[in-house]
Amino acid sequence: AAGLFMLTMTGTVMNGSRILGWVFPENPSAVQQSQTTTPLDMLSTKTLLDIAHKAVPNSHPTYIWLPNAHQEYAKFRMRFNDELHMNGKTVVVINPLTGDIVQLDRSDKASFFKRVSYIMWPLHARYCLSSA
Repeated sequence: AAGLFMLTMTGTVMNGSRILGWVFPENPSAVQQSQTTTPLDMLSTKTLLDIAHKAVPNSHPTYIWLPNAHQEYAKFRMRFNDELHMNGKTVVVINPLTGDIVQLDRSDKASFFKRVSYIMWPLHARYCLSSA
């Protein structure tokens, strides 16, 4: 019964935070397309990754989205070494032409309530919990 309660509560909180994201969307201007970036114009993937690592030390990338026809910027999802969320929740968005950081959303600097919502997935999936 306790496991079912934990599953229900964490699932409800995770869906609640998703609904709040629809009601109060974050500023989408950082990922709107304004021009097409060609591979010849942009910095190398290694250089972009080095910029992301410098912005978020003690982390590693879990997802990398490079610019394409639908996305102007390079986007990196990073995970801190001690972070519970399997994929990390830190996002670094970089202009591939200049190397400027357009958006930096660090999970360790998030509000208390946002950090609480970040631990819902590991609890929901029983990630890092003993099977006892």
